[in-house]
Amino acid sequence: MVFTIIVNLYAKDGKTVEEQLRAKLAEASQTNSKDASVVDWHTMQSTSDPRKWTIVERYDQESTSRAWLCTETTWTTRRSRVP
Repeated sequence: MVFTIIVNLYAKDGKTVEEQLRAKLAEASQTNSKDASVVDWHTMQSTSDPRKWTIVERYDQESTSRAWLCTETTWTTRRSRVP
C-alpha cells in the first residue's frame, strides 16, 4: 500500500522569496525522486496565489517515509530554509 504525505505551505511575500522557494523545491524533488522507496514526489503552486504551495510525497510504505525523514539530506534541506 502506498503511503502519502501532503504538505501545504504558504511562503512569505516577495518575488525573490518565490523564486528561491521554487528553486529549493525543484532541488528537493530531484533528490527525493531518486530514492527507490519514493513512488512519487512533486510540488504544485496555486494559480490564484503564487505564495501557496502543496507538496505531495508518496512512499512504498509508511516505515520508508519515517526513515526518509531522518536522513541527512532531509535535514540539510530543511536547515537551508528560504528567508
